[in-house]
Amino acid sequence: MAQRRQRPRARSLTDPHGHPPERPARPDGWLAPLLHGYLHDEPLRFATALTTLTRAFLAAFTIHLSVITLVTLAAALLAGRQDAPNPLLTWVLLIAAYGNLFLAILIANVGQSAARRSVGTGSNPDAEREEDPKARRDRRHALRRSALAQTLFTTVLLTTPGWFLAFAWLTGQPLGTLLALILALTLGYAFGLLQVRPLARALSQSGEASAPAG
Repeated sequence: MAQRRQRPRARSLTDPHGHPPERPARPDGWLAPLLHGYLHDEPLRFATALTTLTRAFLAAFTIHLSVITLVTLAAALLAGRQDAPNPLLTWVLLIAAYGNLFLAILIANVGQSAARRSVGTGSNPDAEREEDPKARRDRRHALRRSALAQTLFTTVLLTTPGWFLAFAWLTGQPLGTLLALILALTLGYAFGLLQVRPLARALSQSGEASAPAG
């Protein structure tokens, strides 16, 4: 009697209890899902990098300004506002605010140059052959973390004129001084939104340069 051939058993898509396997939980929230994709996606899309860095900037900017506002209101309630305009203090506040703005722009430009240099290194065929895949992936991830840290650090610098604005308001400086400090804060906000685009472009190009050719 001929033996019947046994068909190979199909691989079960369930666990021993009959339940489907659990998928890794996806983080919820306004920024967490983007951060997860930003840090782990291969390759990193430009839209993901741009949206993540933009939201990180907006979150840091809003939090810092909220802290400045709360501290200023608490100081006004506890000690009150003074009415003592001082031309020397006005110039000190303006120089400090705009000097801080230029420092943030300088640091952002240095970071963008470093990111572009890293992309150039990653697109070098000779360097690609000498670098193992794990080291290449680690280098890309380190570049992403560095870009995120730079965005947060420059955001703190760009919102620092808010402290000078608060001090000018508490000490009763002229309206022109307050408007000039508000302008510095507004310029910092605009530059912060602009600085994330070249960083996101460099990060996405780094992933494309390191991706295996199909």
